[in-house]
Amino acid sequence: MEEGKNSRIKLAIGVISGILLYGSWYLVPGTRIGLGTDYQAAASMFWDQLDLDVFYCVNGSLMAPGLWRDILAVVNSRLFDLVPAVLMVVIYSFFVFSGAKQEMRKRIALGLFMSIYMFVSVQTMSNLVFRFERTSPTKTKSVSPSIRISKLYNWELKDSSKHSFPGDHATVLLIFNGFVGFYGRKKRYIIPALATATIFSLPRIISGAHWLSDIMVGSFSTALVFLPIALYTPLTNKCVARLERPVNNMCDFLARFIPALRTD
Repeated sequence: MEEGKNSRIKLAIGVISGILLYGSWYLVPGTRIGLGTDYQAAASMFWDQLDLDVFYCVNGSLMAPGLWRDILAVVNSRLFDLVPAVLMVVIYSFFVFSGAKQEMRKRIALGLFMSIYMFVSVQTMSNLVFRFERTSPTKTKSVSPSIRISKLYNWELKDSSKHSFPGDHATVLLIFNGFVGFYGRKKRYIIPALATATIFSLPRIISGAHWLSDIMVGSFSTALVFLPIALYTPLTNKCVARLERPVNNMCDFLARFIPALRTD
């Protein structure tokens, strides 16, 4: 009974925090689709100024040629997007195969649910809630000077966006980190997951593909709302229970070729 009460409190804190965080950015005038009161103007000044200060600071570091700019070019390439995906698979694979054998298939079902949940969360917020266009710093005409790293190299780089809010990559990484932290409860899972979320969110801010608030407001508010719903309600347990049968069938078949999937 007490555990159920604590879960409801954590659910309420998470969802309310996410709504308040987003509200602090949304209730602003002009380009921020607000109503224009004095309070909203103050909020706008805070987020707008913070966005501009951070952008000019980090994007300016790309002005001089050298190793730093080369590294940022590589990590902002389309191909490099596969790296955080591979790291998430590796981290979660350690989580799956390092536990008790009887828990292995349940953790695979949990991973399948987590993948579906991350996709639904991002699509819901991007297409149903955040239904407005917000251009990235490098596509905003009033923001000058800005360094377009894609103009300096002869391969496809991500340094701009017509719809930068929220940061989809950061949202996925934050939700993944939340799941791994909640169910792993060990530093060997939590630290690599948190490092992945942090390291792979920063390059897009530096290149100008995202504003800081795309991540700090858009991604974090999404994670604050959707993670507690998954972690502090019966939703995950019920969905995982439904997925266990097809996962067991799949693992029985694959166990012929992959001995690690066997439970005997």
